[in-house]
Amino acid sequence: MIQPRNYSFFIPWAGIILFGLPIVLTLPQGEVLLWINQQNNAFLDVFFKYATMLGEEWMYLLLIVALCFIRYLYALFIPVLGALVAGTSFGLKTFFGHPRPEVFYRNIEEIYNQLHFVPGVDIYSGYNSFPSGHTMSGFALFGYFAFCLPKAWQKIVCFILAFLVGFSRMYLFQHFLQDVLFGAFVGVFLATVVFLITEKFNGHLELWYNKKISF
Repeated sequence: MIQPRNYSFFIPWAGIILFGLPIVLTLPQGEVLLWINQQNNAFLDVFFKYATMLGEEWMYLLLIVALCFIRYLYALFIPVLGALVAGTSFGLKTFFGHPRPEVFYRNIEEIYNQLHFVPGVDIYSGYNSFPSGHTMSGFALFGYFAFCLPKAWQKIVCFILAFLVGFSRMYLFQHFLQDVLFGAFVGVFLATVVFLITEKFNGHLELWYNKKISF
């Protein structure tokens, strides 16, 4: 599956995992999150408010339509991928039960009172922080889409979009770094599994699902 044509997605993905893991293991929890929170400005508030939506349900529908112009088979497996992401995210969040950043800092007044919250964004509370569902969704969806595309630059764009989803979850003060890194790891793992399944069907080129929309 990790074919040379997909290196342009896998290499930067592996890079952020390998870069972020030592930070998670050495710095106190929330250190990176607080630093990101201090870098706020009006432009970034708006930018990441909308960038985070790339990991939401509507994006699955959009990519189903886009993939119909490449191969119906790829589009057919987007709902499968979405179901896997939703089930995996819910199961892991329930199992680990880690507090959200808002809960973690709520009783530390000297920090909480200085936090920046993006206007118009609901800050999630509770104990379902790990892993980040939006990040898992973003990396699963754009990872799968990248595998379906032929050109290296297209795969790089997919990685950037997935990365923006993950970073937005920290900028919006919804998740810690470890939530985002694990979400990115699991998301690409699920995308890889689903794409491997689709490849099993690719030898039957005469079937309708290997065709695409054409004009």
